[in-house]
Amino acid sequence: MGGRVRECQEQLDEIWRLVFCPELRTDFDTCREVLIELPESNSGEGGHDKLLRACCEIHRHGIEGEKARELIDFYNEEFCNPSWSDKELERKLSVAREKVGDDFGKYAKDKKKEDPYDLEIITVKEFLAKDFKREWLVKDICVQGEPLCVGGPQKGLKTTTMFDMAISLATGTEFLGRFEVPEVTPSLIISGESGGGTLQDTIRRIAESKGIEGCDYPLYVGEKLPQLTIQAHIDALRETISSNGIGFAAVDPAYLCTLAVDVSDRSSNVFAMGSILKGVTNIGEETGCTMCMIHHAKKPPFNAPFRQPELTDFTGAGWGEWMRQWMILSFRDKVKSGVFKLWMMVGGSAGHNEMYAVDADQGQPEDPLIGRVWDVTAKTEDEHESEKRLAEAAEREEQFEIDLQIVASLLASGKDYSLSAVTNGTGLKRDTAEAAINRLIDEGRAEESSTGRTTVYRVLRSE
Repeated sequence: MGGRVRECQEQLDEIWRLVFCPELRTDFDTCREVLIELPESNSGEGGHDKLLRACCEIHRHGIEGEKARELIDFYNEEFCNPSWSDKELERKLSVAREKVGDDFGKYAKDKKKEDPYDLEIITVKEFLAKDFKREWLVKDICVQGEPLCVGGPQKGLKTTTMFDMAISLATGTEFLGRFEVPEVTPSLIISGESGGGTLQDTIRRIAESKGIEGCDYPLYVGEKLPQLTIQAHIDALRETISSNGIGFAAVDPAYLCTLAVDVSDRSSNVFAMGSILKGVTNIGEETGCTMCMIHHAKKPPFNAPFRQPELTDFTGAGWGEWMRQWMILSFRDKVKSGVFKLWMMVGGSAGHNEMYAVDADQGQPEDPLIGRVWDVTAKTEDEHESEKRLAEAAEREEQFEIDLQIVASLLASGKDYSLSAVTNGTGLKRDTAEAAINRLIDEGRAEESSTGRTTVYRVLRSE
């Protein structure tokens, strides 16, 4: 009973102080009143930005630590629908602290001067004790949370490959039929170049190739590209990602959304492009989403049309500096009967780095409007080269068997033939004819004899 009396007395004292002694109000009190006047943070109504605004107000009043958390918990419980997670609240407070910057403590009444700038250095022991988690979004291909850039030539399956990744993430199936997806991740692709009909066809045939029935999986698709030079578009993209819990978001293609008409000349300016792409980076940091930009690559050299891709293949400035991981496609042969033979270079700051040979068969039906297929395989460069050598060896052996039968048929006439006669009679090269004769002799199907300075060959039995 005594405890409740004391609690009531403390509340009465607090009310008295706030009402009759305004000069004793703290920054905490003032900030709490400001939070009460802010708009509510409702899902689908710009809730992300309103929560961030509340966090900024807390920092502008010079409040940090437990007191800052107490205030944002109050706002979260009273004015957020649904309530945000503890992890999201901590992230918003951290982001708001950076955004407020020099305005930190702007409204604090008891601060006579600005806090000195603090580099916030820590010992290496403390730094190594921090938990910087690195987890695979797609095993050996894409690390969670780090900006990804996907590039390739015109009509080089960049969009289709990204849909394969997005569908794999949304369904927990293997990317390109090879790469493991550890867990299901809600994904988004905004594509403003291919057209709705093509995107529908792409999604359906990729899903069918993975054995996915129906379309009840967390993949979101859009055709309205945001302009990354317009803050309202950045905010809308962030809100869409946050409110739908999206963990992977790809924007396709980059050239249609990174530069507005009045700033299109900035594509070669690394500083300007860095400033534009920073907005995409911020979205990833604030939401935990892996942001992906799909970008065009330069044409390969005229004398090396099927060379492997390189990091410098991206057009324009700033992309190499911005991306923390990459996937670059290039042709390794001409497209024949709907079959694309591609090189795919993947890598990133996490340390993964590999070259793959990708074969993608889209089919070539009589009527392409009825739909094509998606049959894709990916092999490492070593696997590809080994398979290529085996195929070439098998082809050479097959051809040699044909040449062997040609030589055996000639010798079966019953005459004695010199090596020159065999070469002339079969039209084969001297080395090939000699190898065939030696094989026939080794197998006991022919013999050789010398007549003076000439060696001749004959079969021992009829073929």
